[in-house]
Amino acid sequence: MDEEHFSAITRSMGQELTRRGALARLVGGLAAAAGAGQLAIRVARAASVTPYEWPSTPERNNAARACAELGYEHGLKPNPETADGSRDGISWDFHGGPEGISFVDWSSQFPMGAVVVKAGSDYNLVYDYSKTNATGGTTSDTGLYAYDSKKISHVIFCWNTALQAKKSAETSYDRAWEWTIDKSADQSSLTLSTGQAFAVNYSVKVNSTSTDANPAVEGEITITNPNASVAATIESVTDVINQGGTETVATVDCGVTFPYSLPAGSKLICSYQADLPTRKDGKNTVRVLTSGTVPGGSAQADVTFGAPTAETDKCVSVDDSLQGVLDGNLCKPATFNYTRNVGPYDTCGDVTVDNTATFKTNDTGTTGSDSWTVKVKLACGGGCTLTQGYWKTHSELGPAPYDDTWAKLANGANTPFYSSGQSYHKVLWTPPAGGNVYYQLAHQYIAAKLNLLNGASSTPAVDAAISAAEAFFASNTPTTTLSKQQQQTLRGYASTLGSFNEGAIGPGHCSEDKTSNDAFNEAEPAGKGKNKKAKKRKKKGRKGKKGGKGKNQKGKKRKQAHVNDDSVTPARKRKGGKKRGKGKHRS
Repeated sequence: MDEEHFSAITRSMGQELTRRGALARLVGGLAAAAGAGQLAIRVARAASVTPYEWPSTPERNNAARACAELGYEHGLKPNPETADGSRDGISWDFHGGPEGISFVDWSSQFPMGAVVVKAGSDYNLVYDYSKTNATGGTTSDTGLYAYDSKKISHVIFCWNTALQAKKSAETSYDRAWEWTIDKSADQSSLTLSTGQAFAVNYSVKVNSTSTDANPAVEGEITITNPNASVAATIESVTDVINQGGTETVATVDCGVTFPYSLPAGSKLICSYQADLPTRKDGKNTVRVLTSGTVPGGSAQADVTFGAPTAETDKCVSVDDSLQGVLDGNLCKPATFNYTRNVGPYDTCGDVTVDNTATFKTNDTGTTGSDSWTVKVKLACGGGCTLTQGYWKTHSELGPAPYDDTWAKLANGANTPFYSSGQSYHKVLWTPPAGGNVYYQLAHQYIAAKLNLLNGASSTPAVDAAISAAEAFFASNTPTTTLSKQQQQTLRGYASTLGSFNEGAIGPGHCSEDKTSNDAFNEAEPAGKGKNKKAKKRKKKGRKGKKGGKGKNQKGKKRKQAHVNDDSVTPARKRKGGKKRGKGKHRS
């Protein structure tokens, strides 16, 4: 063995003995101090990664140069070197006693790449967190110690900027419409005389409901490497849609094979698509995982459904077999109301009036329909009768459809009515003011006469009333003064003819539409002038005894029951008159 080799071995053994002696003295001193209560011993916590040794050089004391050598663009060396603090989104906390710093804890607002822990001129320990980027990176750790558990002189934090991701989310779904149609009318069966028209009110209701299907979302994902000199290794790109706890994984296409190296300052554009279970709004999150020194990134977008992307059978055309086209392009529920006349018919027998409404959708041509049938019985062998309200509205002067029975009079509705100075039409439309018995009888007589001309069979009582009325009109006018007895007799004739016109006697009543009923109800109440006097007597009666007041109220009820001018029998009117007379006598 030469002298140089021997000297080297001797120096090495001496250093080892010196190190062991120092360690023994340190342990003995710490034990003594602890026993004397002068030192609180703290045990360093274990770091989440195992460090590796990195030889110490002057250049590696500089944060920028040390981090660049490790592959990071950004570096931070705390100053003061062993004081707790925070900066640039990083916080650190040194732990130790009077003898120095034993270990350090740290946290950051972004994934950390590496932390270098230095103990003087000895080896550095490098805590490398880059391998955790594949699972999202590390943003905190505890219990980082120096080489050989020596006192920490300083630390250096190294990192690269994480990848930046952004995304879009475009929703879509289809909507299919289903339509229904309902046809109805206010009549289903009618009894008409020949030549009579009846106004039937029809209604067509069209409704729609929709069903949504095929909800989906698609969009674009843009991944940017913001680092100026470090490439990023992308291991995977995943996109997940969360709809109230239900998750759907989208299909992502980036056009590259993973792992993929994204150069510094470059972008990678991916597309994605997912069929969703429901049209519920939610969140869409993309995650980019990496390996190496550049952390991955993530982005989120709202999944919001608006109007449907495609609609099928949104609109329909609606046609009616009687009314024609109701709407050529209906795009929302609607109701169509219209009136059609049933009749007139010239011959007897039964008639069926069918009416069908149909829709057809604008896309698939789907159709639907609904029908309504009105069964018409045409009175034969004696016909049927109609009220004065019908005849006054169905002449050639309107307003309802013309019944040509009027043509059987010498000059139709304009035929002079005896010596009244008025036409048949004018007499019918003249209210019996003050209970004028002439007009009361004339109204029922004209209606009965037209019913007989229209083929209605008569009765002996009706024939007698017709003859008596014609004799009366031949020698009297609306202004003729009549005795009470004469008035009662004439009202008896009017009552008989009214019963005939309304179907109580004779062949029976024909169906009448709303126009006829409205005209009939417009008639002047019987005895209008006398009613005014009765009102005055009732007011006086209120000042009298309670008994008299009660009887006046009964008289009022009887009066209200007699409002139609020509439908009240003379006997009912005479009874009402007697009650009013008693009221007047008592006042």
